[in-house]
Amino acid sequence: MSYLTFSDFRTASLAEFCYGLDLTVTEAPDAVLTAAIASASARIDSMTNDHFESESLTYNLDVSSPSMRIYMPKRVRSVSTVSTRWFDGSLTVENSAAYRMYSSLTPAGDLRITKAGVDHIETIPNGQALSMGSWYWPVGQQTVQVVGTFSWGVTPGDIKRATARLVYNRIKERRPDLDMADTLTNAGVTVRFLESDEQHPTGIREVDEIVADYYRDAFIGVG
Repeated sequence: MSYLTFSDFRTASLAEFCYGLDLTVTEAPDAVLTAAIASASARIDSMTNDHFESESLTYNLDVSSPSMRIYMPKRVRSVSTVSTRWFDGSLTVENSAAYRMYSSLTPAGDLRITKAGVDHIETIPNGQALSMGSWYWPVGQQTVQVVGTFSWGVTPGDIKRATARLVYNRIKERRPDLDMADTLTNAGVTVRFLESDEQHPTGIREVDEIVADYYRDAFIGVG
């Protein structure tokens, strides 16, 4: 999982989101840069509680109390099957007419849907019941299995830029022009840069603003 490639940082093939962040092979050999990109990409995921590449996944979800709604651990773009698990452990594939999916992304996975809320799957009141004869998801551990396509389909440019900044900062030393120095004085004016904390996890102003913008609230379970 990497949102960039080492060639994005090379002058001859410099990507737009790496503008001003070019790195030579001497400064960062291909293997070192590739490892730094993977690390920065994972850090972006951790800070935003999200993932910015398409994933085909299977989730076996717990249901703690009777509910018509079940929240998804990640953004969901499409669902191929939803199954319920019987007491003997067997799975029954539910008819797609018995539920509907609510996604926080466009079908292409390239844009967020404003005020979409947390991604979830919901049974349809007074519609077709689930195979167990109810409109409520069965209570228990791993009683609902969802197979589908999750996370972003297209990595946003801002996420690529934030990843590039983290990589560049890791390779380069701490300097005022990286906005990572504690203070910078010019013409008698002193500017104090951000320090790392919960609101500013990296201390890099541009990255922290992107992380705050793309942070995903999540609730796993039933509603």
